[in-house]
Amino acid sequence: AVQNDLVGIAVRDGSWVGLPRGDAVAPVIRTGINRSLPLGSGTTGYPYVGTDVAISPIFLSITGFTVAPAGAGQGQQNVALLQLELKTNSDFVNLAAIRLDQIGTVLSTTTGQGDFSNVSVWLDNRDRVFTPQSDTRLGSTAPATSAGVWGVTVPLAHNGIPYLRVTTAATVLFVSADIGYYSVDGNNAPTLNHQAGLRLNHFSDLLAPNGAPVAAAPDPAKRPPYESRTVTIMPLSVPSVSISSSAVPIIVTRSQAGVPGHAVGFPAFAEVDAANCNNGGDLTNMRNNICRDAHANPIPDQDKWLCKDGRQWLSACPGEAPLLDVNGDGIPDNFSVGESTRPLFVSLIGDGVPARDLTNTGVLDMDLNQDGIVDMVFNNGFGGVQIMLGNDVTDQGNAAKATPVPDQGFVPSAWSAKSGEIRALLPMISATGYYQVAVGEFYDNPASFSGSWSSVTLLGGEGSLSVQGLGVQETAPTTAKVGNLTIPIPGTTRLAQALTQDTTVFAVADAAALNLPGVIFVGSEIMRAEKVNASTLRVVALDNDPPPGNGRGLRGSAPIVHMSNEPVSDRAAIIFARFVSVDGASQTVSAARPILFYRPDPAPPSAPGPVQPLEQGKPSYALRWNAANPPVSGVLAYEVQERGGEPDNIAAAVLWRTLNLISGKQPSYTVGDPNFPGEGPRPASMYYGYRVRALSGAGVFSPWSPLGANVNTGVANDIISGVSNYPNPFDTRKGGASGKTTITYILGADSDVTITIYDLLGYVVKTLSYGPAVEGGKAGPNFVEWDGRNGSGVLVSKGGYIARIKVKSPNGSSTVIRKIGVIH
Repeated sequence: AVQNDLVGIAVRDGSWVGLPRGDAVAPVIRTGINRSLPLGSGTTGYPYVGTDVAISPIFLSITGFTVAPAGAGQGQQNVALLQLELKTNSDFVNLAAIRLDQIGTVLSTTTGQGDFSNVSVWLDNRDRVFTPQSDTRLGSTAPATSAGVWGVTVPLAHNGIPYLRVTTAATVLFVSADIGYYSVDGNNAPTLNHQAGLRLNHFSDLLAPNGAPVAAAPDPAKRPPYESRTVTIMPLSVPSVSISSSAVPIIVTRSQAGVPGHAVGFPAFAEVDAANCNNGGDLTNMRNNICRDAHANPIPDQDKWLCKDGRQWLSACPGEAPLLDVNGDGIPDNFSVGESTRPLFVSLIGDGVPARDLTNTGVLDMDLNQDGIVDMVFNNGFGGVQIMLGNDVTDQGNAAKATPVPDQGFVPSAWSAKSGEIRALLPMISATGYYQVAVGEFYDNPASFSGSWSSVTLLGGEGSLSVQGLGVQETAPTTAKVGNLTIPIPGTTRLAQALTQDTTVFAVADAAALNLPGVIFVGSEIMRAEKVNASTLRVVALDNDPPPGNGRGLRGSAPIVHMSNEPVSDRAAIIFARFVSVDGASQTVSAARPILFYRPDPAPPSAPGPVQPLEQGKPSYALRWNAANPPVSGVLAYEVQERGGEPDNIAAAVLWRTLNLISGKQPSYTVGDPNFPGEGPRPASMYYGYRVRALSGAGVFSPWSPLGANVNTGVANDIISGVSNYPNPFDTRKGGASGKTTITYILGADSDVTITIYDLLGYVVKTLSYGPAVEGGKAGPNFVEWDGRNGSGVLVSKGGYIARIKVKSPNGSSTVIRKIGVIH
């Protein structure tokens, strides 16, 4: 049939109607027959010509785009190359085979026939992500030559039937290949550095059963050709992530039997599936295999802790801090945060920001798309990984409640506190050579910010790494820091809904934050958009856009799914890595791999509210404060500090000490709760003060919170105690804190306090008065400054002075004398 042709029938005379032998028929044709007129409303004779019917064919639309990586390691299996979507406008067609042409090296030389050892076509499981574990392989075959054209015809079979039925519902297919399986091609030339891809060239390359053309017409707008990016065959490819959820989970060590106190709070690899805690052996998601003690705390594997020099901690330095090598390069990856000197933190995505326990299970979690929900990375069984983005906040860490995204289309997102410097933890590669890194704004221009590629070299002790000029390493250092950048500070908001691969209108928290119309960065995808209203964006398509041609997947990115609350910005920076393999005098450079998708966010959070105790008079107690107002990167954590204790210990009373860095989700902390690393009950009859500050997702601290009420751990009988001042003597010529002294003391209750300062002749120099419940007169520690001036504001002479502190409280009255020295 030819579309839009007319087709009909005619009966020329009665002899055209076959009847049983001997029967006859009257040459009359009744017309206008219906149910009420079974004999019709009239008659006519032969010839009889019926009504012409216009042919309306089944249209089959095909859209496709590349999902191929820039490079793949030799022998890598099931590398996704093309994504195709087929759909009819009515009824269905049966698709029995797809004919594909090989492109790349084979088109320009006589070599290349060994670049693909196998080509497969897969039916998507409706998540639009190539996942060999769950998608259905419809067919596979090895490429061959025909009339000088290298290609392959892949037969398809589904559910035992030798064809796939394509209907009005979209059918998504993936085309994958085993790349560089053979070390040499048909001409005995090495396949390394060849380029190979696949093209669906013509609509006629879709075949029905028995090799016939499909019984459909091509959609005028959505039809081949579609081709993949050509993949460079390399000795190896750079992995997309350093850490897999198939590996042993990393936990935060809690107080438990057999663990020394100085190791509490440090990250550790969990003990998994030991003889005393066999949990069933989930080899895919090792979170389900963690051994726990009687209090449900994860048990650390102390054999995997390291010393600073990389030796085993248990045998070489058990008295020191236990450190952890996160990515297997033999270098401890711990770092400290805030004012704590203990290196209690590691980064699981390599951005230098502490990984946190998002689920309160004692396990450190990955958040690869910065939406606040646990994500996972599993080995796919074919030499690659499968990234799963969590989408259920009530069941985090469950792979069944996560959405897959492509290894070659998704890049983990990160925040940077600086616009001139970014860093990345690079995946470990067991090969001789070295890493090179570059920073760019787009995938198709990886060095637009850095200007060039630079090698990563080891600079000295304890894993100090940086980017330097070209140099060869026996083993590749795996942490890179790139400086001297000028990355624009982006306008940033967040998604207010999830996006599928073909969403073109979507909601954001604040469209006004973006410079529109123009290019935007949604998660790690680049697209073009315009503002519809204050909370809605529309993707804008242009004629020269790459497939799928709707304004998404621009500048070398891929259209992928996105979760609600992912960051959206109008600028970004991508750090790329490639590995230079060294074999004698020869070097081979792998394809560039995007490692992290950065957005600078130097804005600090606001200061949290004052820390308020929820109870008094107990050795363990809860603290709470009003949450900080976060920047776009959110509040990652709160640093909690304490001072106080023994009244006569001036250092304890004056100096703030960091207790813990806790999750930013809950602005509260329980002193003495062993679930917080290093915590224990406080001694009775003591006073303690607290302050907190917020840490943004980019690693920027807020100001400290204002001082709140002090906490007592029992009845304080002393009216005043712990009287001291610092510095003593002090130099009024100096500026800042050094140019004044702070008088500190502890009150047993809210009191009226008068501090009178005398010179050595007994003359009054200055009087300071404080009422109950304010600084200077509140229960617990008080800190009062004297700047060395008299009541008239004139600096006093150098020499000795006497401070008399007179207290009237519900417990009685008391007076204390303190000597203070002033120098010039």
